[in-house]
Amino acid sequence: MITFDLKQLKLIPDDRVLDIGCGTGRHAGAIYARYQIFVIAADRQTNDVVQARDRLRLHDRLDEHKGGRWAVSAMDINHLPFPDESFDLVICSEVLEHIPDQCQAVGELVRVLKKGRNLVVSVPRYFPEKICWGLSYEYQETPGGHIRIYRRKMIINLLENAGLKTWRVHFAHSLHTPYWWLKCLVGPRRTVVTAVNLYQRYLTWDILKEPPAVRFIDQLLNPLMGKSLVIFSRKSLSLFPVSVDQPWSRFRRFQVGGSLMSLWVSPKNVSIREPIEKSCLTTIAANYLVSTHAWSFGPIWASF
Repeated sequence: MITFDLKQLKLIPDDRVLDIGCGTGRHAGAIYARYQIFVIAADRQTNDVVQARDRLRLHDRLDEHKGGRWAVSAMDINHLPFPDESFDLVICSEVLEHIPDQCQAVGELVRVLKKGRNLVVSVPRYFPEKICWGLSYEYQETPGGHIRIYRRKMIINLLENAGLKTWRVHFAHSLHTPYWWLKCLVGPRRTVVTAVNLYQRYLTWDILKEPPAVRFIDQLLNPLMGKSLVIFSRKSLSLFPVSVDQPWSRFRRFQVGGSLMSLWVSPKNVSIREPIEKSCLTTIAANYLVSTHAWSFGPIWASF
């Protein structure tokens, strides 16, 4: 289930893509399968990162890729451990509505995006989400759930104030809207509800089979009741770097190709704005990261 049209992004071989808030890796997997690029799938939830890793591994096992590379990591969107202008495309799908400090998060997305390249953001559309909140208090109070509802102008202003220029807006997943309304009506945490379970089975069938007739109906209804609002934005060529001069000290686990790597970053000597020219890794780790176009963030120790 892809929220946006990948053809609109005009990716070229060896582009670097960050899918932040990747969930189970649906967008990262789709891009890896179709383009010869280097994609990093990242999420704050470790369980989602593991599922994204397994999805990308499956693409490797089935040889469903174009010869690109991939990595997965757990990381915080408010403190991305990459140098400025590291990526040709940044994807942030259904994430910002969860983030208390939305300005800091968007600032980080813009900072790591190269000038003239694209950021794709999707958030729940206002009126379907408003109905969900009205139907269920439990839905809006779920820990880690949605803390705000975006109007179209609100999210566009947020992105453009950070130095982006919006060039396309559309809606997606109209057939998912009734499912969430039904789920909120009976209670989001209730799992044994026949109508909800049948609808979920239908959506799973639709995602797996992609029947043309259902895809046509979905696209026909998207302007009216699409669940997601999707914004394509481009970073200005004259944009000054976003200031996020904060020391970075976090434990990181990277999956690059088939090998699991644990990374520790020194808290005293590293700034996340610091450009990295030479790796400070041990020899074996340095060779591995350089060969896969990954980055070092200062003094790092790696274990395999």
